[in-house]
Amino acid sequence: MTNPGAGFSSERRRWTWPHPIGPRWLICGEIGFDDSEDDVPLAVCAESEGLFVDLPPRQRERFTLAGCAPAGMLADLLGRLPVEALGTERAWLGNISLSALTPSQSWWGEDLCDVVVLGQRPNATVPGKVDIDLDGFVHVGHRTDAVVRPRDVDEFALATWDGTSCGTCGDITGVFREQAVPSVRQVRLLGCRPEPPLLAALDAVRQPTRASLRPW
Repeated sequence: MTNPGAGFSSERRRWTWPHPIGPRWLICGEIGFDDSEDDVPLAVCAESEGLFVDLPPRQRERFTLAGCAPAGMLADLLGRLPVEALGTERAWLGNISLSALTPSQSWWGEDLCDVVVLGQRPNATVPGKVDIDLDGFVHVGHRTDAVVRPRDVDEFALATWDGTSCGTCGDITGVFREQAVPSVRQVRLLGCRPEPPLLAALDAVRQPTRASLRPW
């Protein structure tokens, strides 16, 4: 029987696939921390399960503008809508930006998206100010991203994305938070042949070693 890798370099022979059905996926990743290598081949596999799935719907988040002096669209909405309309599509405010009322050296601000006004009530400590409950989404790159509270900001400005003021508030809850733990979905690589970096990782977590991996 002819060796299918005969006549090729050791690097070419390393990628010989002896099974009748060829591999479909090449898994690549990084190795190491300092001076890590990018796009290092980790494995080839015939198929995968659980990799290409839709994320669950993102849950709406709740915010409270504390000690707020509403202006612009926010003041207009609160002034014209009856209480029973709050929390409905009629109370939709849209996208608003949150920034420092006085310039901050460390914070560019945050964006709140698809905001709906849920209700308002008088602030307990500052006469003439109100607390306003909203729901919507913090604009982040990933839904588990941290949103760090600025240390040098003690009053916030609200504005639409075109820069029109929506008022000010002394504080806001529900926006700033620590990094959340992402939901872990099980992914299975079927018909997989790990390369040495992945084998080393499997050994490190006491998973099946190279000798005991079940052949596809």
